Amino acid sequence: MIDYQFGPRFRPGAGTEFRLWAPDHGNVEIVLLPPSGDTLRLAMTPQPNGFHKLAVADAAPGWRYQFLVDGEGPFPDPASRRQANDVHGPSEIIDSHFQWSDQAWHNPPWSSAVIYELHVGTFTREGTFLGILSRLDHLCDLGITAIELMPVADFPGRRNWGYDGTFMFAPDAVYGRPEELKQLVDVCHSRGLAVILDVVYNHFGPDGNYMWPICRRFFNARQRTPWGPGINIADPVVVDFFKENARFWIDEYHFDGLRFDAVQALESSHRIGFLSQLRNAARAAAPDRSLFLVVENPANQSELLRDSGEGAFDAQWNDDFHHAVHRLVTGEQYGVFQDYPVPEESLERILRHGFSRQGGFSHYRKRSVGTPTDGINLDRFVNYIQSHDMVGNRPLGERLNHLVTWETFQTAAALYLFLPGIPMLFMGEEFAASTPFLFFTDQNPELGNKIRQGRLEQHLSNPRWRDKKRWDTIPHPQMESTFQASRIDWDDANRNVHAIDLYKRLLCLRAEFIMRLDRRQESFSVERDGRLFTLVLRDHRGRDTVACVANFDTQAHAPPERIQPAAWRLLFTTQAGAAPELPACSARWLKRLE
Repeated sequence: MIDYQFGPRFRPGAGTEFRLWAPDHGNVEIVLLPPSGDTLRLAMTPQPNGFHKLAVADAAPGWRYQFLVDGEGPFPDPASRRQANDVHGPSEIIDSHFQWSDQAWHNPPWSSAVIYELHVGTFTREGTFLGILSRLDHLCDLGITAIELMPVADFPGRRNWGYDGTFMFAPDAVYGRPEELKQLVDVCHSRGLAVILDVVYNHFGPDGNYMWPICRRFFNARQRTPWGPGINIADPVVVDFFKENARFWIDEYHFDGLRFDAVQALESSHRIGFLSQLRNAARAAAPDRSLFLVVENPANQSELLRDSGEGAFDAQWNDDFHHAVHRLVTGEQYGVFQDYPVPEESLERILRHGFSRQGGFSHYRKRSVGTPTDGINLDRFVNYIQSHDMVGNRPLGERLNHLVTWETFQTAAALYLFLPGIPMLFMGEEFAASTPFLFFTDQNPELGNKIRQGRLEQHLSNPRWRDKKRWDTIPHPQMESTFQASRIDWDDANRNVHAIDLYKRLLCLRAEFIMRLDRRQESFSVERDGRLFTLVLRDHRGRDTVACVANFDTQAHAPPERIQPAAWRLLFTTQAGAAPELPACSARWLKRLE
């Protein structure tokens, strides 16, 4: 167990030691709130480097506490382990001990990963950590090897995507107690499922950010982000805070990996070094386990995926792939999709090299984006046709299956599940969920209205929503009905068995024929004829092994010259009983005959 310098440390028989980093304050006191008895107010002792410390022999799990800094407050602990009464309430001491049963657990190899992204609050009717347990059979039967939880750090209110978190060490009490999150991870491991956590280190949420009055040094007021002042990642103690947080989730909760949100929003001159330290800290927390460490970085900095001697991240969420496929199948051209004016060409580059732009100018971002990916294996890219962002940032939260025909949806699924990159499903995708996934919050009314207005203005790039008279039809993020509408309707899984069968079949074939193949760019062949894509994976000896032919055209095509029926065995087709030619909007997987 790691000895943390941020947050309380309870030791049975020895009480609790409290520590607070408040370098701008000389007088720090702790207010202790025992479950029964009188409130205690005690002075803390200054320590080197701006810390303040106090050990209290009888302070035990269940006690609540707050801080006073130079008479201001009381404030909860920014490194709190539990906020039972939400972000403005006192912090709670917890016992970190848990009876783990996963001593023999080992992550599956990264190359075999199939990720399932989910939001704890809307994945089940219960909306809790333990509620997820009821759906593990479904995920295992489907062929999932890792679930990825959207952020769980404590956020304001009873509903949120999680990216407004303000207590980085405290799982939100709405989802359950800390030991229940540990139970979820432990049970997942017993079922052969890895668990990845989405963490947000580029900002604190706007409500409940008590690091601001306690330690302004934590922030860089000169750097503005969409969420307020940037994080001061040039300060060594600030870096230590986030390194500890990364280690905390791996060590104390046994998570198998982390997904680092929007790293492009970190201050640019220190970004690479900061991320390198986070990566190394996470790996050091579990030196005997392989971890899945993934970044979200629309800046497409391939250096994060290269081993420079200090290691590399395992992969990056590949927005390029989503955007090119989405424009190809929906025809939408606004916003970020304007960077893919000829989506067939963009998708061909992405399939070959991972990124579309590798230094080219982005009209959407108004700057050059990307660096070359030469030599980077294709399993460093996480590919998806839906995600929380890509669905939830739409005004009406439509999923891809709401926007295209079933034939087109099948073709897109067959394409991305074939790729040597790592596939990621978004919850409900596998049974063509009827429910949207909308943006929802439970902020105070003033802040909630500002958020509502800001998001409405973001939709102006979409021609459909330039008429402000139509904005009233967009669900208000503050309304509980918006949250409720986003809950998965599991009856869809019974209604759409054909969709589940599609994903099961493809993931089964992927495990059988693709998992062990070479993931180097030179071992993956891509040929294109208009909107017809022919993908061939080769083995380590350079021999064609399996192929996917995906036709996004509205016209049928003859089989590509390279894929003649006499030399290949059909593994899967989206249109059973079809003639040798490839029908419009269809896909096939094939195995080369020996």
